[in-house]
Amino acid sequence: MTVAGYTLGRLLGRGGMSEVYAASHPVHGDALALKLLQVELGDAAQTRRIHHPNVIRIHDAGRDAATGQCYVAMDRIDGEDLATRLRVRPLTEAEARSMFAAIADGMHAVHAAGIVHRDLKPANVMLRGAVPLIVDFGIAKSLGAQSALATARRIGTPAYMAPEQLTGGLIAPCVDVWALGVMMFEAVTGTLPFDDFAEGRAPQLFEAAPRALSRVAVSPGLDHLIARCLERDPGKRARSMEAIARELRGEVDVEAERVTQDAGALLPAPPAPVATSAPVPMASRARRWPYAAAAIAVVGIVVTAFAMRGGAASAKGADPMVGLPDRTPDARMGSDPFTGGSSDTAPSAGRTPDEEKGSDPISGGSGSIAAVSANAIAGASASHVPAGTRAASKAFSVDVRSRPAGAQIFVAGRAVGVTPKRLELSGPTSVVVRRTGYRTANVRAERPGALDIKLRPTKPRESLD
Repeated sequence: MTVAGYTLGRLLGRGGMSEVYAASHPVHGDALALKLLQVELGDAAQTRRIHHPNVIRIHDAGRDAATGQCYVAMDRIDGEDLATRLRVRPLTEAEARSMFAAIADGMHAVHAAGIVHRDLKPANVMLRGAVPLIVDFGIAKSLGAQSALATARRIGTPAYMAPEQLTGGLIAPCVDVWALGVMMFEAVTGTLPFDDFAEGRAPQLFEAAPRALSRVAVSPGLDHLIARCLERDPGKRARSMEAIARELRGEVDVEAERVTQDAGALLPAPPAPVATSAPVPMASRARRWPYAAAAIAVVGIVVTAFAMRGGAASAKGADPMVGLPDRTPDARMGSDPFTGGSSDTAPSAGRTPDEEKGSDPISGGSGSIAAVSANAIAGASASHVPAGTRAASKAFSVDVRSRPAGAQIFVAGRAVGVTPKRLELSGPTSVVVRRTGYRTANVRAERPGALDIKLRPTKPRESLD
């Protein structure tokens, strides 16, 4: 059988999306392997310019004009892959450090060429003696001028796929960092951090990765590095493959250099709010009504109190022309029928001190109606103030979750991670959640607890894909 001028020999291997054959070509020679893909061809041809001792040499990639078959032609390696080696026994820490430092070196060269592998796993690392070579760039993608891309399809092996890769098809170096973390965990423990993928389950979306140290005796440094590679938040993961390789070789202090590769924003950050002169929405007016009603009530009660006192004075014989009561001095010091207390500063005859203080029939205590009522209304108004306003200076935690998960979270226009994620907020804050193919959600976090957000799909014309 011939594909694009390559003569196929024996079958070397078969996977869910491809088959690999020994092959020969009149120009490229006889020691070749030809990978035939059953999915879209990635940017494998871009890897031809990568020359690194830990990266397989790619000779050619394309689509056969006669059969439409996508293919990748590469050097053929006579040896076993890392997956076969790990089935025999886990690696010691010294072996793992040496092996994965070399793999990280190769991946650094891949990323430097603007390529994301997307399917990094032990079966795609061939061993030439003790030297690992990264192979299978059939679904690799080029970043081009962008720091992060997304596709609508999930392509890869679920056990090694990062949460953001599973939910949004993210293509960024951070997904390869996650895969390398899974490989290192598997290499030293003999198990996968997540292994229950039956019926489409994806545990890495909702569960934190276990620590390697909880399953096998490894150094705290290696355990910490693996844990950082397996952070669900891409922004907390290892910054570069080069930094990982250096740390594996003990060239940097674990705590002295933070290791992550920020994926960048999958979607552009939402614009900052802009003040306008547009009419106030009815909902906003409705929210303001309790405050306006309280203010009106205060003014009304004050006016009523003064009117009542004025009427009382007239009832006691006040001269309407000069405002002086037509009563004796003793009579003018009599009881105020509205307050039950003295209406003047001098005590009334035959009254006890308690009676002189008087009891306000509205408040049950002494003092003017207006003053007591104003305090009562002020208290009532305070009860209408949102809790977040009264506690604006108090920090709190909130768990942001979305359905579906894997949506990007923005606070103050800055990407802070993907759902589900716990945020530490300094006070009431607007949280924006965005995911490709769904409408943006803007939720106000007012108090500690959980924000459960159900995202609504966009209409076709509103799609961001």
